[in-house]
Amino acid sequence: MLKDAAPSVTVGARCYIPDDDAAWLPVYVEEVNEAKGLVTVRIQRPRKDRQNEDAADHDDADRTGDSRVVAMDVGFPLQNAQLSRYDEGLDNMIDLNHLHEAAILRNLKKRFRARMPYTYTGDICLAVNPYQWLDELYTPGLHKKYLQARKRQDLPPHVYAVSVAAFRHMCDNGSNQSILVSGESGAGKTETTKILMDNLATIAPAPTAASEQEHSITTRIIQVNPLLESFGNAKTTRNDNSSRFGKFTQLQFDKNHALCGAQCETYLLEKTRVISHERGERNYHIFYQLLHGTTDEERDALGLGDEAPRFAYLEEKEPQQENRPGRKPKLSQPPPPKPAAVIEAENAKDRALFAKTRQALSLLGLGSEQQNALFQVLSGILHLGEAQFVAKPDNDEACDLENDSVVYSSTLLGLNPETMAKALTHRTMKAAGEVYLVPLTVEQAKAGRDALAKAIYASIFDWLVAGINASLGAAARLTAKTIGVLDIFGFESFEHNSFEQLCINYANEKLQQKFTQDVFKAVQEEYEREQITWAHIAYADNSETLALIEGRMGVLVLLNEEIVRPRGNEEGFVSKLSGAYLKQKKLIEFPRISKTQFAIHHYAGTIKYEAMGFLEKHKDALLSDLSDLMCGSHEPFPQMLFKVKAEIEAAATAELKR
Repeated sequence: MLKDAAPSVTVGARCYIPDDDAAWLPVYVEEVNEAKGLVTVRIQRPRKDRQNEDAADHDDADRTGDSRVVAMDVGFPLQNAQLSRYDEGLDNMIDLNHLHEAAILRNLKKRFRARMPYTYTGDICLAVNPYQWLDELYTPGLHKKYLQARKRQDLPPHVYAVSVAAFRHMCDNGSNQSILVSGESGAGKTETTKILMDNLATIAPAPTAASEQEHSITTRIIQVNPLLESFGNAKTTRNDNSSRFGKFTQLQFDKNHALCGAQCETYLLEKTRVISHERGERNYHIFYQLLHGTTDEERDALGLGDEAPRFAYLEEKEPQQENRPGRKPKLSQPPPPKPAAVIEAENAKDRALFAKTRQALSLLGLGSEQQNALFQVLSGILHLGEAQFVAKPDNDEACDLENDSVVYSSTLLGLNPETMAKALTHRTMKAAGEVYLVPLTVEQAKAGRDALAKAIYASIFDWLVAGINASLGAAARLTAKTIGVLDIFGFESFEHNSFEQLCINYANEKLQQKFTQDVFKAVQEEYEREQITWAHIAYADNSETLALIEGRMGVLVLLNEEIVRPRGNEEGFVSKLSGAYLKQKKLIEFPRISKTQFAIHHYAGTIKYEAMGFLEKHKDALLSDLSDLMCGSHEPFPQMLFKVKAEIEAAATAELKR
């Protein structure tokens, strides 16, 4: 971030000082004591007609007008006179005379307060999530207005302008386009992506006779979206509808620039959420929709009725902690029970969303029989989580299933209970041309059970995406150009951060590097080639952070090495990481109180990771016995899921061997 601070603080200067609550406070300088290195400032009073709004917006009216004494080294970034003149702020940040963090936040705050969530920074459009639908920003006539605008600055900032620019470049230059939607978790990326695609679908010309069969593509794109949200979104502590996967959607256009199809690629589905989620969060939406949206008869058939257990996979878990000898894990107090009204409101929402999910499945051509088969397998996952294991009395290295805890899951998944029990408690080993059946410990059996649940769910998700692509994709002869929209996870920082957050934040580091390359490095290199005189711009380059994660001795390489060690564990992984980077504190630090934690200084902030569970999550392995078990299901749907999965994995392995 640029720092535009006064070279010498003068009495009467209007500037900002840092503040713990408001980030930055506008002040004017009353006195400068250079000998002591201190400056006395007075917090500016808001205009009388804005006092209530300022007070409501974290400017703390109780302190307004108070004086403070601050050190001279805080920087004192100067205020912009324009922001005092315009109640709605400036449309484009590059018009600010003094460009720094305080001015940017002040400008965004003014615009947000005026119900203007969009602001430009050069070619980039910033969107501040209002957490409500602002009707005036999305009236039908606005699509055409932004399409017909001669210059972007003729209209207020809007994501419509971004999609219009991409559409025009595609039409005028005949080149494919991409739009990147990035931001932290809960910033509104998924909703912004929908708004972008809706505008592209609206401004594209009507289809010609050659592509008339695709005339309903816009409607279908909108109607199948609930499927991806039901199966790929979940409640987190930051966002009630958080995307737990990355998505790259390519809108396909014919030679006349009419929308004729769409294709979707997905990345990094958070499979561990199927078996575990932390306090204040939920599993994937579809499970709750099943519980509250199906009829009584359907619930009874799926084992989800009143007599159903309180499913372990739907219970909130304590985060994994380091298990050190002589130290008891911290157990926090259970959360207070939710009020009945809140529970009913959540259930009603799940019921309403399930109706949309069913409608979307019908749109894909799935009849009631196929939908029931899908719901049966989803219910089977929940019941699979109820499988309990006990060590054999005479052998701690072997286990049995407790009672009949796989009866429901085996029935729903189309499996023989005895065969399923054996596959969950034993593994097949081959050596010297012979086959051995090796018993599993309780912990190994639990890990296998959970791996199977994750594999089933991931297979369902991949199958749904393939079905959506088959339904929406245009024939190759019709597709001329594409506009891609990338909706990737936002940067994540939770109270407890695990392997999933590392992967998500790594992806965001790569995107940040792309941004840096396009906005700063490429421009500077062009200036140098053309021998243009320019003032050096200081910016944060995250190349070293990326090298820490993906380099030759980086986090991922060391994790891979620890996985292949016979007795590899998280402590060993963090120990090796510490040995390689202990002195590089500007990149990574290691808390002394834990042997399984480390903190990476990302571009967006410092994140402390708990490595417990890293190895298991990174391996993401499913025993061949369990894969073969599912391939042998007497129910066509789960059998198909795993046979397709096996074919894809075999093809990928063959490709690697080439």
